[in-house]
Amino acid sequence: MRDELAGIRWIRGKGNDAPGHPLLADNDAAWRLQRNRGDDVKEYTNSQMSALIDEHIHNELDRRILKRRLLDGICYEPIAEEFDLSTQRVKAIIYKAQQKLIRYL
Repeated sequence: MRDELAGIRWIRGKGNDAPGHPLLADNDAAWRLQRNRGDDVKEYTNSQMSALIDEHIHNELDRRILKRRLLDGICYEPIAEEFDLSTQRVKAIIYKAQQKLIRYL
């Protein structure tokens, strides 16, 4: 089975890094997704990422954990404490949810 995350680079920046860019006009933090070096970079705002997570991650717990990690930037340990899970379980949930999300991007 091919690892969907191999070669994926998530780059988080601020919307004002690209003045005048239509996707980033709301100054929302930007997510840049690049599958492999040299490939085109797709850009998403936090609002767009949140909507994509809502649409494609169906398990409520997985969705909430992924949003805390990707959108809020919370580390694994505090997420584990917040949801009363082990750090390893949180890492597994995030990894699997990211794999699922990337298939749709």
